[in-house]
Amino acid sequence: MREDESVEVSVRRAREEDYAEIVEVHCSDVDKWYRYSEGEKIEASYEELTPFERWLHGGPWMDERALRIHFEILRECGGEAFVAVSGGRVVGEAEVVFGEELEPYGRYCFLEVLVVHRDCRRRGVGTKLVEHCIEYARARGYSRFDAVPEDRRSRRLYSKLGLERMSYLCKMEKECKRASPPLSLEETSLEEHPWGMLLVSGHWYPSVYVWQNLARSTEYNRLEGFRLERPRAFEIRDRERATGILVLQRHPTNPSLCIVYAWIEPERSRAEFLREVAESAESRARDLGYERVFVEVDEERAPAFLEAGYAETRRVEYMRRVEPQEAKA
Repeated sequence: MREDESVEVSVRRAREEDYAEIVEVHCSDVDKWYRYSEGEKIEASYEELTPFERWLHGGPWMDERALRIHFEILRECGGEAFVAVSGGRVVGEAEVVFGEELEPYGRYCFLEVLVVHRDCRRRGVGTKLVEHCIEYARARGYSRFDAVPEDRRSRRLYSKLGLERMSYLCKMEKECKRASPPLSLEETSLEEHPWGMLLVSGHWYPSVYVWQNLARSTEYNRLEGFRLERPRAFEIRDRERATGILVLQRHPTNPSLCIVYAWIEPERSRAEFLREVAESAESRARDLGYERVFVEVDEERAPAFLEAGYAETRRVEYMRRVEPQEAKA
């Protein structure tokens, strides 16, 4: 069979008995496995690695036990996973999660994961998975379908299926220097998702899905090797009420780096307030012992973070497909 020859594929909902083969699909991207011992990178076999060491090669999809926790979180948020099956085996996997947010995101379906076994690429498997996800979303009444392409190949696929650039997501970092936050911050819990607020930093995935992954991140600590620190949440207070939420998460492999998530009231999304949010995140991270802060913001809000001294390190496309009836409305 030629590399670019299509294969007979059926797509269905992922089942528990598929988990091992889903892991195999994701692991097909890894040429060599490594572990770290006293700071030294050592080649090892897959069987020698702990679940955490496997996770370092590509996330929870690299270990069946971690995948189970991931799917629990995904489905708790209303998401779903699908597999492409050919010749009786799983050759690809896709996941979607749904967002109900304020504009510019609104009500939409997000393609969280798309992966095809390396032996079955360029044969139409990815196209069939994405088409199935689009139809699944349409059947549930969602006319907006979003994705973030990981490379040129996936961007070509999404473009072919009608997705266009909605905006850029800008990755930015800053050294922690500021001594005091310009905004009042009060520590809180990660219990209830901040409905009615905009996720302005960290909006790679839908807001509620981001929140649940933060709130449940330490569940992976049940598995060998995981020592994830519970994220810290802070209310941005204005007199007697919260006008925003900051969540600070320690990077799992770089403990000096703080990942910042920020939700704010939509009427507060002006540049001046965003700059103060950026400065407050830096200051509180410094108080907690971090050396650097990292944010992901869309290109519209990036100037406020640049003004606060953050430097852009990379940007990625955020793409959207809108059903024709909505596009004409």
